[in-house]
Amino acid sequence: MSCRYELARYACVAALVRGGDEASGPAVLLTVAALGGPTRRGALLMAALTAAAAIGGPVVGALLDRARRPRAGYLAGLIAMATGLAVLAVGIDRAPLPVLLAAGLLAGLAQPMFSGGWTAQLGRLVGPDRFARASALDSATYDVGGIAGPALAGAALFIDPRAPLVVCVVLMLAAVPILAGADVRPGPPATGTPLRADITAGVRAVLGRPALRRVTLLSTLQHAGMAGRTIAAPLLAIRLTGGPAFAGILLSISAVASLASSIALTRRTLPLRPLTAAMLATAVTALSTAALAPPIPLWTVMLLFAVGGFVDAPLLMSVFAVRNAETPQRLRAQVFSTGASLKTSAYAGATVLFGFAAASGSAACLLGGAAVQVLGLLTAARRPSAALGTGQPIAVRSTS
Repeated sequence: MSCRYELARYACVAALVRGGDEASGPAVLLTVAALGGPTRRGALLMAALTAAAAIGGPVVGALLDRARRPRAGYLAGLIAMATGLAVLAVGIDRAPLPVLLAAGLLAGLAQPMFSGGWTAQLGRLVGPDRFARASALDSATYDVGGIAGPALAGAALFIDPRAPLVVCVVLMLAAVPILAGADVRPGPPATGTPLRADITAGVRAVLGRPALRRVTLLSTLQHAGMAGRTIAAPLLAIRLTGGPAFAGILLSISAVASLASSIALTRRTLPLRPLTAAMLATAVTALSTAALAPPIPLWTVMLLFAVGGFVDAPLLMSVFAVRNAETPQRLRAQVFSTGASLKTSAYAGATVLFGFAAASGSAACLLGGAAVQVLGLLTAARRPSAALGTGQPIAVRSTS
């Protein structure tokens, strides 16, 4: 079966599951609000989804690396996510809170399988000469999911208060038959070590290998800083238009720009080493975020959101390239899943902090977010000679 066909199936699974995952948080909040439930319930359920995803990465990644039939593991995780969200859809206003929290934890626990672990499959599916193009396609699935998932959940609210959560379940279940026929390849044979030893080895790989450590810290802090821009978006919208609704347009502009960048990088060469590209992209993100802080016209705000979104794709591809080059084959899923968990945790924590900072205005969120990203740059810049040469340029021109 052709690699092109397998990549198409890979991308379909990724886009559907990531769309459902991106929609799950907004869907919980929309459904609770539409049913007249307390805001506290929605916040607790979102926290359950996030907390489980944060701790689940190393464990589910290690299990996938050890699995001789990883496709079954991915299917089990996908069904677990859909089941947890289905329980929330049915019982969000009537089931006891502990039951709902357990359902949220179940759904969140498997989330790193597809936010990071699924990407680990790329290096086994394509050769090094096609990895850059494949990772650009993978980056595009994040953008498609981030644009379409929340939009579908919001539109579904006009059908029924529970429909946003049903949309998440439908998107995930739609991926099941595609995943069932996909070429999901196992890693090297297990060494017979205990699971705990494998988890420890994965964490040591992330923290012990200089290039992995630097790119992980950089991407984690960059993502945490993005929370400042997200929290500030409604405040900017109120200042510029008199109401918060325009915040959705600003965030959509960023997502569409990221998608355009991903599509462009499937065909264009970017002759930079991965960590170099990641640092440049983070620098642009920090500058564009800080530039939003002073009073500026609406068109400039829209342009800066577009610039910040446009560099997301090369940043994500660079992170994937370093992990692909530096990760031992037997630890691939764990390293990718752990990286996804760290980003989820950092973003969730930063959202809380910037939520408090929002009381001081949008500038506090934006400058704080940019400062966190600069901290990531300073961390990655330490002893750069050992890491800047890692890997190949992050995109190659396709001749196929």
